[in-house]
Amino acid sequence: MSNANLSQTNITVGRGLLERVLFSTVTTVPCCVFLFINGTMLFTLRSKTVFCETSRYILLFNLLFADTVQLALSQLLYILAAVGLRLTYPLCGVLTMLSNLTNEISPLTLVVMSVERYVAVCYPLRHSTLVTIRNTEVAIVGVWVFSSLNVLTKVILLLIFHFKTWRAWR
Repeated sequence: MSNANLSQTNITVGRGLLERVLFSTVTTVPCCVFLFINGTMLFTLRSKTVFCETSRYILLFNLLFADTVQLALSQLLYILAAVGLRLTYPLCGVLTMLSNLTNEISPLTLVVMSVERYVAVCYPLRHSTLVTIRNTEVAIVGVWVFSSLNVLTKVILLLIFHFKTWRAWR
């Protein structure tokens, strides 16, 4: 009777491992394809001077960079969860913080891109004076700082409440 239970348990565990590998492969292969495409586009956007000197391409590079980092981090977190690997609290916090940061950068960059196009359509004569490379860089830094402050606030609150609950348990 106990041999039947052991063999049945081993079959279930083996099947679970096979399912994990298959599901991880189904998501990892397309992710690697998209990471290759994004890497090629990032390289292309930095290889030509016209792309480095035009505000819309600078904003596109920022958006594509944030999305590529988000895709890579999401895939890493998925693989870690599928494998069942437990991370330490600080490492998990850093990975989650970076994932949240890149998640918040993308919509804000899209807003800045929309404003740039709005200025180009509604104020075509003033577009070259309003939308400069310097103003675009300031907008990108503003997006990163605003997103970082939001994530930093969440981390500080998480640490404060974590230590308060930790002290209560002692």
